[in-house]
Amino acid sequence: TSPAQTGEWRSISMTKASDNNYQATLGITQLTGSLPLYADGIVEFYIIARDNLGNETQSAIKTFSTTMCFG
Repeated sequence: TSPAQTGEWRSISMTKASDNNYQATLGITQLTGSLPLYADGIVEFYIIARDNLGNETQSAIKTFSTTMCFG
């Protein structure tokens, strides 16, 4: 019921999961690090891939919705 608020962009490193797969985890710590009073909302993110030579590419911005559950 409150007006939408905008958080700050944060950098989260990815870790190698297997072969050519990498992953990052977003939890309440990362969400409240961006917006202290984070509740239900929309997360925007993008990925930057960089190789050992310094070449990089960036994905388009993607989004997903979150719902806080207290119980």
